[in-house]
Amino acid sequence: AEACVLLGIKRTTFNRLVSDGEINALKLRGRTVATTDELRRYVASLPTARDARAARKAATKADRKAAMAAD
Repeated sequence: AEACVLLGIKRTTFNRLVSDGEINALKLRGRTVATTDELRRYVASLPTARDARAARKAATKADRKAAMAAD
């Protein structure tokens, strides 16, 4: 729960990130835990807001071109 608060995500999202291998976690007495270093590594791997917007914009532009080519 503490990792979820630090990351600002819900527990289900945390569990999905772990199952997808984006966050490496351990089982400790039945609890899923991630180290502080691992959470820092995950956050550092995320794109910046500017990069994410640029990627979405490029994808949208490519989708429009592909749709026009299909017509």
